[in-house]
Amino acid sequence: MKMKVYKRWLKSAVFTALALFGMSNAAFADLNTIMSVSGGYVAGGTSAITFTMTINSGTVEYASLVTLTLPAGWSGTFDPGSVGSGACAIGAGVVCQQGGQVLIIGDPTCAPDDGCGPWANGTFTITVNVTAPVSASGAQSIGWLVEGDGFGCGACSCGAWTCDSGSLSIAQLLCEITCPTDIVVANDPGQCEAFVS
Repeated sequence: MKMKVYKRWLKSAVFTALALFGMSNAAFADLNTIMSVSGGYVAGGTSAITFTMTINSGTVEYASLVTLTLPAGWSGTFDPGSVGSGACAIGAGVVCQQGGQVLIIGDPTCAPDDGCGPWANGTFTITVNVTAPVSASGAQSIGWLVEGDGFGCGACSCGAWTCDSGSLSIAQLLCEITCPTDIVVANDPGQCEAFVS
């Protein structure tokens, strides 16, 4: 861990020196976030949807907070497998807010611009259990905002830190079947049946 922080400080110092001489735009921190979603929802039920977040910063900015805004009338909670200590570059955040329409996960301060967020460059998954009202229908939009830790940030997109945002569409599922065990298919010659246990 100490080596990772040392390398980060060294990289920041080099970028800053280059920026001072006009040889780099390194003073402009970036996250270059790519966000996608898999899964769908069942109206009147609870479904698990998984967000895949890729951070590809060309500077030393880490992501500190991820905010997900569900459609009006929806609520959600983070799956325990997506939650961690929120420590610097650990790859999983602490729950800052859940149970309603707006869900927030991030570093232990639950604030951006803290100097060392839990998500460095890489790809991470965050699974959320969402409950949609019975009246929900068709594709629905979920807003997302990823905020940086402000490390070495000069002119950033969100004040003293950088951020990326967007929205993703999830489809309505007619039903969701959860099996307690694997499905066994009888495949002996002449048989055409399946047993679901």
